[in-house]
Amino acid sequence: MSSTRTWTKPQLDAIEHRGSDLLLSAAAGSGKTAVLTARLIRLLTSPDSDVKPSEVLAVTFTNAASAEMRDRLFSAALELVRTDPSNARARELVASIASVKICTIHSFCLSAIKPYFARLGLPSDFRVADETESEILRRQAMSETVSEYFDSVTDGGENFVFLADTLLTARDESSLDEILLSLARTLGAKGVGAKELSAYAENLEAIRPGTFWSSFAAEGIREDLHRFASFYSDVFNFYRGNLAETEAVSAKYLPECEDLYSLAERLQSLANGGDYEILRSAMCGHVFPRLPSVKAQDQTDFSLEFKAYRDLFKKEFSALRDKFFSSDEADILRDARRTASLERALAAVLGSFSARFTEKKRERGILDFNDIEIKTAELFIGSDGNPTPEAQSGAEKYKCIFIDEYQDTSRIQDAIFRAISTGAERFMVGDIKQSIYSFRSAEPEIFANYREAFSHGDGGSYIFMSDNFRSSENVIRFANAVSGRIFPFGKIPYTEEDELRRSRNMPDADEPCELVLIDKAKRSEDDAEGGGDTAFSEAEYTARRIKELLESGTKPDGAPVRPGDIAILLRTNAGIDEYSSALEALGIRTCKSVKSDIFSKPEVMTLLCILNAVSNPVRDIYLAGAMKSCVFGFTLDETVKIRLAFPDCPLYSAVCAYAENGDALAEKCASFISELDAMRDRASFLPAGAFVRSVIKTLDLEVRLSDKKRSIRTVRRSLRELHSLAVRAGQSGFCSLFQFLRYTDRLISDPSPVSAAQDEGEDAVSIMSIHASKGLEFPICFLCRCSAELKAKDASESLMFDPVIGIASRLPDRSGLVRCDNVLRRAAAADISRKALEEEMRILYVAMTRARERLIVTAAVKDPFEYVNGVRAALRFDGEYTVLGASSYLSWILPALLSDGGCGAKLVFAESDEENVVSDEPIKGADDAVAKEENSADDLREVLGRRFAFRYPKAFLSAVPAKLTVSRLYPEILDEDAAAEADSVGESAVVFDDEAPAPGFISGKSGVRGSDIGSATHVFMQFCDFERFARDGAEDELCRLTDDGFISRKMAEIVDIRALERFRESAFFGRMRRAVRMEREFRFNSARAAKDFTADPELKKLLEESGTELIVQGVVDAVFEEADQTLVLVDYKTDRFTREQLRDPAECERILTERHSNQLTYYRDICGEIFGRKIDETYIYSLSLGREILIY
Repeated sequence: MSSTRTWTKPQLDAIEHRGSDLLLSAAAGSGKTAVLTARLIRLLTSPDSDVKPSEVLAVTFTNAASAEMRDRLFSAALELVRTDPSNARARELVASIASVKICTIHSFCLSAIKPYFARLGLPSDFRVADETESEILRRQAMSETVSEYFDSVTDGGENFVFLADTLLTARDESSLDEILLSLARTLGAKGVGAKELSAYAENLEAIRPGTFWSSFAAEGIREDLHRFASFYSDVFNFYRGNLAETEAVSAKYLPECEDLYSLAERLQSLANGGDYEILRSAMCGHVFPRLPSVKAQDQTDFSLEFKAYRDLFKKEFSALRDKFFSSDEADILRDARRTASLERALAAVLGSFSARFTEKKRERGILDFNDIEIKTAELFIGSDGNPTPEAQSGAEKYKCIFIDEYQDTSRIQDAIFRAISTGAERFMVGDIKQSIYSFRSAEPEIFANYREAFSHGDGGSYIFMSDNFRSSENVIRFANAVSGRIFPFGKIPYTEEDELRRSRNMPDADEPCELVLIDKAKRSEDDAEGGGDTAFSEAEYTARRIKELLESGTKPDGAPVRPGDIAILLRTNAGIDEYSSALEALGIRTCKSVKSDIFSKPEVMTLLCILNAVSNPVRDIYLAGAMKSCVFGFTLDETVKIRLAFPDCPLYSAVCAYAENGDALAEKCASFISELDAMRDRASFLPAGAFVRSVIKTLDLEVRLSDKKRSIRTVRRSLRELHSLAVRAGQSGFCSLFQFLRYTDRLISDPSPVSAAQDEGEDAVSIMSIHASKGLEFPICFLCRCSAELKAKDASESLMFDPVIGIASRLPDRSGLVRCDNVLRRAAAADISRKALEEEMRILYVAMTRARERLIVTAAVKDPFEYVNGVRAALRFDGEYTVLGASSYLSWILPALLSDGGCGAKLVFAESDEENVVSDEPIKGADDAVAKEENSADDLREVLGRRFAFRYPKAFLSAVPAKLTVSRLYPEILDEDAAAEADSVGESAVVFDDEAPAPGFISGKSGVRGSDIGSATHVFMQFCDFERFARDGAEDELCRLTDDGFISRKMAEIVDIRALERFRESAFFGRMRRAVRMEREFRFNSARAAKDFTADPELKKLLEESGTELIVQGVVDAVFEEADQTLVLVDYKTDRFTREQLRDPAECERILTERHSNQLTYYRDICGEIFGRKIDETYIYSLSLGREILIY
């Protein structure tokens, strides 16, 4: 250890501490890595320490961090040998540096379980599976599990039917196994399995009448209500004493103010210890009287403010009432029992899936990454929760265990560390304020619990390191001002010990931090003609500021600012390309640190078009994409000419037909079909990996898809990525082209992109998400898009998991057609939103502490001057309620700056004129902020209204979607959307089932979904020649359609031949053959009056007055006209039924009628308009039942 380094007292205490576990809270820039290295060096080289290199375990978060720590340790040991050659222990450390176990948690766990492979039921040569390989096995296991449950009647049969009815929604393209797979991933990441789900079910079933309000399930509701009531109690108490300025105001407003204050006080009391039914009575029984009018000349600032707050109170009161108090306790307990049944069914299905998935992995001798930790916990932790003999044996190896980034530790990882440290000292380093990886199962509560216990000497010691050696004084003051305002309400203490302290030994930049407000409305109008939007305008402003810094900016040491000194931080990856484009337009190089989606690269998109065309040439969009690519060279005019020549068939059939014409284009078509057929032949026997490689080579894609913008090397890298993906997909057995394309479809729809290599610039402006910036630092940081709305995505889902309540979901009504929201789901959503908001606080802290010299924050708002004045006016009641009601980072940052005039920042109003980029506005203190002259009621209403909801002139139109499919349509669809938007219990959100996808047991083909069979059968019905079908039978016609390319071979394998033969032999098919006119599988778009899709009288009136229309689209299977001019509509249905249901055909018909009559009503009415006459008869033809069902 170098003798020239000067340590602070907390650092030295951390380095020298011995005798117990130590939790080191290391704030941003506090030198934790240096302390960690110094502690290791002291333990391994100090004469008073007997710790050997092999007795140390150091666990880091990433492989890069492990490599960095080993390099630092080796360098420090070499330096010690250089300065003190007589230090034998230092020389020994240099020689045996490899014996110090420095690794990631996964690497440690893998090395721990390998010697015990037999004890864990693993083969001696087990390996860690590639994610692609695991995913394919996972999907196979789930498909087989769901099929098994559908195909057999078990004791849990009723629960499984309820589970399926709950999870499957109308026209949802996801099958049940897809939904369950997603749930399994979510729950698995949180360590929740069958055992835990059963425990959640028991907890819900244990809630008894009269106990809901005091139960765990209502904890979040109690907190929300208490915050609401406490805030408004303070508000109305203030105005009780300030409405007496004039007698007119006092006489008219004071009684209502007193009543509101009393109501808030009563709600606060009931929230703390009341009964649910009493609370419900208070919430539902209260009626707001009309506020007496006061003449304009008698109004005061206080009276106008009171009116604004009263309006907000009424709105929020109603929202709370509708969300949590519209159901009585009996309904809530009924929903709790039904949710418990859902959890038990889910526990059974996921338990079966887990066993089957485990068996598939065992057969192949593989583990996935989750298994590694699970197996380690199984090895080290007994059924009683205590360390096993194997853990004790492992613990004897180590005297000291170092764990970095402990704030991001999961519960299972913490349990493993505790099990192996019974005889060792743990040195746990982290910063709870930087825990931002909840999506990786990080649980900051673990760090918080250690902090609470160790700070009282219970089980270990606790040291703060708050000296910041990274950032300037202004950056630190800014971060402290914002953090000190928000963290106390985010369940994170921010005491004097937590506050950052400037401790670096170098000059600071003179410039303060900046909060730049950009006029959203003005800039949007300025950019309207050019098609720009607010996001790009903010990016454009940022680019101009960066250009100024590069042209004339200097760092504190006098060196010019370089592109590599600057970073742009964004909350998400969205917008990175916009900022990159804005900078590159000014000639400034950028480096985008973002996972690249390989499917968005043009060469990969072209290859996917070709592969999809080979797999199924009747999918026009892919075939057209392949044809128009530079590989086959069809022009737009040529494609249109082919289509116009044969307009009534798929594009593939049109190309085949045009090839017979004899002109130059016909030769081109013939050549294309020949090449496509050759590829289709190879695809029939080659695995996906080999086939993709053959296509790349045969078509010479690396050369043909390259150009000036995309070099051959770049194209080759992208194509090889897709080829590697196909190879990995086949590691668990043969993977056909069809299977691979289904897999890529799922990846494309997945919000998490597939990782790809990135181009890196040596001296370029870095643009990255805040998550990607963690652990990095830059001289100048721009924190942008801070007015973007904070959203908790999971909180809006129909089904979700909450650690307090468990599974929460909209539940089906007795008919099974309607999904009703309930108090439990809304309580779970509120819990999830709160936790998401707490993590957003930590993400903001990480962003603010990346800057060394300067931090510039940007946000786009409407009318910045008015916005700031409104925030100033609202500061009087600033506190927990307003902090937790924040809608953006700006909602936290601006009040902190306005409240703390010495926070090291200035407010900047950006001008749209390029000649005048910024204008400064001094920040006023809290006293100024609430001064009467700044506190106009108009400002107050402006900011408070903006905070809770934006209302544009025709807000009612937000309930009207741009278009809907007929299968999603029903008379109150707009009420459902409005209710979902408002999250209201009073008008339950509903979803109608259409065709619930059934598994592969129906056709006897494991792994094939009912929706696949239905799709294949529909394709047959669309393209079959009725006369050939009637003459030759289903099998011969299917062969013809396959040979002619209308149906792929894979699809042909799953067509239900028996169902088609029943249809061919039916009298109804005879009617269709005798029809004098037939229209099959035609698509339509129809404009309908939006007023017809709401039962809300007010909304109906507004829609009628505005003349708003809803575009409805759909596909009609067949409409035919008979000789007597009877017009008949028929819709083929492939709905599957259980064996039990099939014993009662009348019941099956009733189910089909109830399920689809709504859809067919719209089909009938719209087709009547299209054909110019009434539809006389409307039928469902059920391929499962083999009969027609008359609906109308």
